Formats: sequence, structure tokens, C-alpha cells
Amino acid sequence: MIVKPLAFHVNNRLAALQFTTVARDTLEYISGDRAMKAGLLEVREVSESGSVNQLFVINTAAQPVFFMDGDILIGAKQNRVINTSMLIGAGSKTTIAVTCVEGGRWQMVSKRFSPSDYVAPSKLRSGKSQQVHDNLQNKRGYLSDQGDIWDRVASYQHLHEVRSPTSSLSDIFEARRADHGDFLASFTNEPDANGCAFFIDNDLVCVDVFNRRDIYAEYFPKLLRGIGLEMVFLAPTGKELGRAEAEYKTLDFLDTMDTVERSTFPGAALGTEQRFQTETVTGFGLYVDEQLVHFSALRLGA
Repeated sequence: MIVKPLAFHVNNRLAALQFTTVARDTLEYISGDRAMKAGLLEVREVSESGSVNQLFVINTAAQPVFFMDGDILIGAKQNRVINTSMLIGAGSKTTIAVTCVEGGRWQMVSKRFSPSDYVAPSKLRSGKSQQVHDNLQNKRGYLSDQGDIWDRVASYQHLHEVRSPTSSLSDIFEARRADHGDFLASFTNEPDANGCAFFIDNDLVCVDVFNRRDIYAEYFPKLLRGIGLEMVFLAPTGKELGRAEAEYKTLDFLDTMDTVERSTFPGAALGTEQRFQTETVTGFGLYVDEQLVHFSALRLGA
């Protein structure tokens, strides 16, 4: 993947290197957030009784709609996290794989789901991505390990000392929103970027690349809120990652990812997924018409 670094920001132990790729803005689609808020897309339980690990999506928009791995949907019988990135076809109806992130509720509070302004923290995303990879390899589809995800949500509750009556990941985000608001405000979106690498100290934690710059602009603050949930209580070390080192590590990492072995699977909606996993990294690329929609690489155990 050929990239050009654009902007570098660092605050305490978190650093973000934003970049652009040679191929970008080649597909027409909108985000799930935008489609849901405009009334063009509806996400609901698959039936009146519901199914924990599936949701039903109706897209009435004239173009495809994008959801990202880690998107949190709020409402219906319980909040869910989307298991993988997907491009949902225009005028389509489809069932998608999700995982519960609110283990203490199974009661309808709304007919439709609503979007959130954050994605799942990177550690939860990496664990879930590894589980999805293993399940796809064993022909079990885009499923994760529900028990493990509940355990991870519980660990965030303990870390942040947040009591949630329904064991909801969203309650933790809301309780800590003010704590990291100023911290995250120090990271500003680079308008020409369509990808970003996040570092904690000198360690590259995750990389996400989007086809469209406008979609990236929507997801940059959501990604920051997700990783911010893991940064709030990290004490300053007095050492900051420099831009030159961040650029070198990002370019070297992406070059390495280009060479890892990949397994191809039908996409969760449109297109195909190319999944990869090493001892230290898990991730995938979603492609439609041989064009990249979303690339995600997450450090395992980060």
C-alpha cells in the first residue's frame, strides 16, 4: 500500500499519524450513521423474539451503505457491536453478524437501533477480529466469542470504576466522556487524509484505511473515542514518539502487511474480505470491484 504521511499529533502517550493513499474516493457510498439519521437505513432485531448475534438491515438508500468493524449500535433489545466491516447494497435487505455489548438487558426499548459516536476500543476490536478470523476458517461465519466479549466489557467496567445496571459498554463511554474530551480535542482531522495509524508510546496499536475521505472524516473522532477509553488512566511517561519514527514504523508496518498470507471470504454483504493473522497482528481488507473499501490491522494484545 503506497501512502503519503500528512499530519502527526501526539498527546501524552497517544500519537496519531494521518496519511493518504494513492487510490481513494473511487467508490460511491455513505456511512451507516448518515443513512440511519436520514431515515434511509433501518437496523432492527431479526424477529420479535430476537437473536443475540444477528440483526436485520433494510437499506432504502440509492447507494450502498458502509458500517465499520467495531461500530456500536444502541437500542432495541440490547446494544450490539458489528463484527466486521461491510458495504450493504442499495435497496437491499440483509442479516448481519453482531455481538452483544450489554449483557444485562434483553428488553425492547426501541424498534430501531441508533448509531453511536464511538467505535469499540482497540483491544476489544482486536480480540473480536481474531475470533472472527478463526470462525471463518472453520466455516462458522462472521461470529465472535460472545462470552469473551462480555468479559472484556466487564474488564472495562472494572478499570473505569463504572457501575452499569445492564453491563453496557456504552455506559462506560458516557461516564468517561468528560474525562477525555479535552484530551481528544488535541487531535484534529486532516481533510486530505483517508487513513490513520495510532500509537501508544512507541507501539503501533492499529491502522485503519478508508476508501473515501468523507467516511474517514466521520470515523476519525469515533476511532479516537474508542482508543481514548484505553488511554484515560495511563500515566505520563515523559517520552513522546517523534514524527520521523512514527512515519517509519507506519510505512514499514504497511509494507509488511502487504506480504502476509491472506485468506479470501465472501463479504458480510457486498464484495470480498481478505483476512490475515500473524502472531502479533490480526486484520482484513474489504474489497468491492477489486477496490479497497476498508483496511484494518490491529495489534493483538495491545
